[in-house]
Amino acid sequence: MIDVKSATKAAISSFDHLYDNRLERSKIQLEEVELTEDGKYWLVTLSYPIENAIPGILQVRKEYKVLKLDAETGALQSMKVREVA
Repeated sequence: MIDVKSATKAAISSFDHLYDNRLERSKIQLEEVELTEDGKYWLVTLSYPIENAIPGILQVRKEYKVLKLDAETGALQSMKVREVA
């Protein structure tokens, strides 16, 4: 089984690959990491800023993604949008 640090690195690497490195890696933030109760998957939540430019106003908000990784191999199984209340 991969450890939490390896799961985090695998999640960020997978995220970069899916987005073709369009986001600056330094802007991607780790928010949460959780091993599922059955020990089969790592759930890694990442955030990144989205800038909306309105004339004269710059609004920055965060988007969140949850990446589900196989706990044995670190292979990406899914990526979903995480809604934050």
